[in-house]
Order: sequence, then structure tokens, then C-alpha cells
Amino acid sequence: MARVSLDNFARPSFAVVDSTGSVCARESSYEEGLERVAYEANRAGAVAFVDGNATPRTNPADGGGEAALTDARAALRASRIPPSKGAWEGMAWKKARKTLMDSAREFYPEILEATAPGTEHAVHRGRKGGISGKLSASWFNPRANLGIMRENQKTKKVLSDSSIQYASRGVSFLPHFAGFKSPFDISLDPLPGNPTFCLGSVPECRQTCLVFTGQRKMESGAYASSWLFSKLLQRHPDELLCWMRESMLTWCEKASDVRLFFRLNVFSDIPWELYAPGYVENVVESLRDIHGLPAEPESGWMLYDYSKLRGRPGIENVYDITFSFTGYKQNTSEFVSILNDEPGVAKRCAAVFLKDEGGWYQKEPGKALRKYVAEGRDDEEDLYYPFTFFDHPVFNGDKSDIRALDPEDVRVVGLRYKPSKYKVLSEEGKTFGMKDFVPPEELDSRMRMFLVRVIQPDPEAPPVVCATQDASNRTYLPLLDTAEDD
Repeated sequence: MARVSLDNFARPSFAVVDSTGSVCARESSYEEGLERVAYEANRAGAVAFVDGNATPRTNPADGGGEAALTDARAALRASRIPPSKGAWEGMAWKKARKTLMDSAREFYPEILEATAPGTEHAVHRGRKGGISGKLSASWFNPRANLGIMRENQKTKKVLSDSSIQYASRGVSFLPHFAGFKSPFDISLDPLPGNPTFCLGSVPECRQTCLVFTGQRKMESGAYASSWLFSKLLQRHPDELLCWMRESMLTWCEKASDVRLFFRLNVFSDIPWELYAPGYVENVVESLRDIHGLPAEPESGWMLYDYSKLRGRPGIENVYDITFSFTGYKQNTSEFVSILNDEPGVAKRCAAVFLKDEGGWYQKEPGKALRKYVAEGRDDEEDLYYPFTFFDHPVFNGDKSDIRALDPEDVRVVGLRYKPSKYKVLSEEGKTFGMKDFVPPEELDSRMRMFLVRVIQPDPEAPPVVCATQDASNRTYLPLLDTAEDD
């Protein structure tokens, strides 16, 4: 694969792209570019016009200088988690659970007050998995499906081959600033001092974070338990690490027909390998010892995460890290390093893609990208999309959340954009309605760098992939030119 260069990222140009995705012409002005599009359309068939007259903004949280560990250390400071003393390793899990439950009972009245009838976030009591009048014991039961290691819409997909099934569970601490606010405060305004569980987050991902969507609805206890465990992590970190470990071991002991992977940051972005050195290695070794399995991803029983923090390569066969693309300057630099297989970075990068229906996306925003069957693959697999991003094939990341089992040569993972909604109470106060965090007509203005749009100028031609840049629905980030290694 040709080496990818960042040189053209800040070089204004207007490119005409042919039906194969190759740049066949560049022009210096918008008007000349349009003329070239018309000419090439008659000569070469389907083409797309790409306006590269914009430079990605720099996110202050990206920082600068040495990437390795710099982001992770800053993330730990921003998380306000007290330093781990390593007590989790020799701690009795029943003692840890008692400490956590006693503290949780102190916090629980805040949840009840925030969701009481007549309040902004009033919820129905007594529903299965919802919020009851007292603390749910299942949240602290290591064998419970609604314990700290639980299944949700992101982790429920099961992979299988001829003899082995794989699935995953995860712990859902609240993202960005939510764990530092009152329960069910879903505002996106930072707090004084900027405490956060997602230092690398950007405005776009905060606006569409899946913690507010899917099955995590206001009458569900899922949000409440995430808020509670976020508080306990800040108050009793070693006890919580002990409890997480015990919960994973319990899942492993009772599993008979599936091999699990555990995600430590379903919504948050905490660098666990730096926060508690030796923790992830200890957990994975203990898990695999139960079933006598070798140290390889195919064995299952390992940890994984997605992260926007640079310089997190993970730990081979123990803790798999997938970097998340945002389009911001320093983030993009790390992305290019991943494409070039440079040391000290993650194996792959995930990007969010949106199918362009034309105009303002009024029809089915987030509609699934057109399914594609790669040559020689089973009709049901659809493992790759029919376009490339930065000259790399795009792997279908929505088939499973477990990236450690992706093919070794995958560098770009495509995730479909899921419209982010939250629940609002009706005027009568008896039913709920869903409201968009980002209305479809504002996707371009409020999701400038984050979404990657799939453009299909001709229904019969392969799509061309570009990144959105502004609200005019006209300018796009050009595909990076490639330069051969010297």
C-alpha cells in the first residue's frame, strides 16, 4: 500500500474524481472546477466534484508535541479519578462490593429526586430494568445480565464460525462531562475546570453520543446505573476495579457456549493501561487460565476499546485499541500514522459514514450504506463497502463491535451514522416523544468534521468518499494524495 501524505490536507484545490475514485483533474477555482465536471461527465462517465479549499480545525484537546502517553496522562488528570494504589489485586471482592453498595445508597436519592414526577426528567417507576424506589441489587450481582458488565446495543452482536461463538460485554461509565453532573443532565456544556471522562471528544461526537440513544431511554435504569458507577469510580477506584475484575471472571466461569470480549469504555475513554498498570494483563491472564486458552484474539476473553487518545497501541493479545477518526488536525495526523503502520499507534481507525441522499438529508438520515458483497465472499457477509477511504478498503464495523477479530490488514473500519435522539415528556406528562440532538437539516453545520459522507453521483457508479466541511453542502475534504516511499 502506498504511503499516505498529509501535504495536501492544507493545500487548496478542486479535484474532479472519476467513477473509480481516482483524481483525473484539478482546478484552481470553483467555477473552473464545475466546468471540468461537466466536461469529464461527458467524456468519462460518472464523476464527483471535490472542493478542498478548507483546512481541518485544530481541537485544543488534541494538544501537540509527543503524542505517545501525552494524551493518556492528560486524560487521567481530566478524569479526576484518584490514583489507584493497586489494592484491587489483593482485595476480597465481597468486601469491595459492600463498600460500593454502601456508597451507592448515599448517591441513589439523587437519582430518585432527579426523576421524580413533575420534574424535567420524570420517569415511570417499576418498569423491568428501570428505576425503582430503591437501589437495584442486580447492579451489584456479578452473575446478573444488568450488572456492571452488561450487554447493550453496541455489544450484543454475536460472531460465530463453524465451532466458536464470540460476543462481548462492557462497562458503561458516562461520557465526557455527564458523570460529573446531576443524574440525567444530558446538556453538553462543560463544567468549570473541564473534568471529563473523554478528553479526546469533540463537539460533534458529544452531540451524537450513543449514551443518549437506542435502548438507553429515560425510563430505563441503564443511564442511572452508568451515572452511579461513574460516581463510584471517582470515590472508590480500587474497589471498583476489583468489582469489574470479579464480574468478568464470573462471566467466564459460567460461559459454556461462547467466548466473550470485554469493553472497558463503552462510552468513556479512560486509558486503563496507564491508570492501573498490570490490571488488564492480570485480568486477561486470569480469564484465559479458567479455560486453559492460549494468548491470541481467537481465544476470546480479552479486553478492547475505541479511543480518541493518541499514542495508545494497546497490548498485544491482551488489550485491543481502535482509534476513532474525528477529522481534526492532530487526530488526522494519528490516523495517517495508523494507515502507514507506524509504531506506537493503534492497529486501525474507525470512521463514521453517512449516505448522502442529496440536499439536506431530509430522507432517512443515517440510512444504511448500500450493502456490498465482496468478490468470492458469502452473500450474507458484506464485510467490505464498495469504496475506499484514504485509498484503503473500508471494513463493515457494524457487523460486530469486536475489532480484535477483524482481519489483520484492516486499517479503516466504517460505522454507520445513527441519528442521536433523546426522550422528552409529552405535555400531558404520560408519554414520551423522541427529539433529535442534531436535526437532519443541521447535520452539515453542526457535524462539520466528524461525519464522512458517501457521495454517489451516479446510482450505477462506485461511490466517492469525502469529508464534510461546511453548511453549504458544497465543500469537501479531498482524498489524500499518496506518495511512494523513497
